[in-house]
Amino acid sequence: MGKSKDLATGNSAAYVETAGDTMTGNLGINGYIDLNTSGNRAKLGYDSNNVYIGSTSGTGALYFKNNITSSDAPHSSGTTRMTIDGSGIVTMPNQPSVSGRAIRPVDTAGYADTGLSLYLNDLSHNTGNHWNNSTGVWTCPVAGKYFCYAAFLIDNDHTAGTLARFAFRKNGTEFFISYNHDKYSTSYGGMATCGGILDCAANDTITCQATHGLFHTGAESSFTICLLG
Repeated sequence: MGKSKDLATGNSAAYVETAGDTMTGNLGINGYIDLNTSGNRAKLGYDSNNVYIGSTSGTGALYFKNNITSSDAPHSSGTTRMTIDGSGIVTMPNQPSVSGRAIRPVDTAGYADTGLSLYLNDLSHNTGNHWNNSTGVWTCPVAGKYFCYAAFLIDNDHTAGTLARFAFRKNGTEFFISYNHDKYSTSYGGMATCGGILDCAANDTITCQATHGLFHTGAESSFTICLLG
């Protein structure tokens, strides 16, 4: 770190003299930071109470990473946690979610067991491993809004005109509930669906239970849970 002196005022000012110089304390900038002044450029600046990050490239993307090593350039190391591309599409590869089909457990007659938390025989993904596919319990990793949705096929053996019912539960209390009495013949009774957005605290649990009726356990029955933010 070099220093210079204003001959008119006698005040000293520090400046970066060589690559690898470091400084401590707060840095005040009245303007913007300009990165890579040759070719396409990235700029960090402000306007009133707003902060702006941008690129002069029409296709430039913004990357958020961690685990960047000191010996590598940021663009060639670390783990990408979020990306905003030049068209505004946001990609979050670690967004907690689970999705799958073929609901379990199965009762002795071959239908979804009632009164138990359902899990999935065909697990599509379990990003973050917040879903326990043995117990059928989703544990919220952080406070936020969680979207849940299920679509269960009413089995052809379900008695016409009787109740088919299931519900999503938050901490054991029913929240989103599906009721269906529409089956009228010996054919499959169509899809019973429900879902919505739950406002959860960290470590809250979300489960899904069938309470009445005969739900098909094949690939036609599925559900998903996802953290929205």
